[in-house]
Amino acid sequence: MNRIDTENAAALHQQRQHMYDETDRYRKSFIDPATGQLRENLLELRVCPVCGSSSQHGLFSKNGGHYVRCDDCSMVYLNPVFTDSALTDYYRHNTGVQAMAHESEADFYRRIYSAGMDMVQRHVHGGNVLDIGCSSGLFLDVARERGWGTYGVELNEQEVGIAQRKGHQVWNGTIDEIPETAKFSLISLWDVFEHIKDGVAYLQNLSKRLDRGGMIFLQIPSADALAARIMRDQCNMFDGLEHVNLYGESTIQRASARAGFDLVAVDSVIDELKPLLNFLDYEHPYQGSFRSQLNLDFLTPQLIHERKLGYKLQVLLRHR
Repeated sequence: MNRIDTENAAALHQQRQHMYDETDRYRKSFIDPATGQLRENLLELRVCPVCGSSSQHGLFSKNGGHYVRCDDCSMVYLNPVFTDSALTDYYRHNTGVQAMAHESEADFYRRIYSAGMDMVQRHVHGGNVLDIGCSSGLFLDVARERGWGTYGVELNEQEVGIAQRKGHQVWNGTIDEIPETAKFSLISLWDVFEHIKDGVAYLQNLSKRLDRGGMIFLQIPSADALAARIMRDQCNMFDGLEHVNLYGESTIQRASARAGFDLVAVDSVIDELKPLLNFLDYEHPYQGSFRSQLNLDFLTPQLIHERKLGYKLQVLLRHR
């Protein structure tokens, strides 16, 4: 199994703090200062995006958003959530800090992208790849190095320009901008699927873009993660606005089955042990010392990944 772990967690999270600060400033423009909550005119209520149940219970609030858990299938999701138009507008005008993070942390991202491609290439042996939400095109760089034809779609105009200058074919907008005749051997969504409100309908739409035998790859934050279960609202997975759906292994399998896909492979990546140890040592999980003296030798990356309790899941789907 391919596993990526943040060995130098302190440096990585300190480096990312600028990105978090910039993103927080942008997010706050969508919060009503009188209530501290997201502006009501931007929101709508919904049922469980996996099983359709209206039975849910609240977990916690963060950054103006409210996370709930489905009583029937255990899906974790934001409710209420941004309307489609508000969410599209949010991404279209977002800052370009994600692209800067990709470039400044290229070694980390290359390792995690390579792990995903190793999974893919055990089942798909080349062709054209479409990366949804391709940012500045770093994953497409990795795919091209392995001989794939590289295509992408991205809402952020700054990031589209970077990817295009690298020579990738990238459309600015949603998948609807791509000609209907274009088909792909692989469609990848790296840390994107959790941003999509109706994941079942989205997968059904993507199936029309696949070549015969083509597959979909997802990397998603995992609601099953040990770090998420213990740190809860202090875990970066829960941002209160963008991460509208947080799947675990059972819920992603259920959602993909409803969309007509079989789950071919699933793997756990990023143990998130060092932030977790900070938290257990009464420190800030991402800005602490990363020098915990807790004697938890039994809690190893291997143990976490064997039980699929890593921070993220890598998932490969095949259309029936």
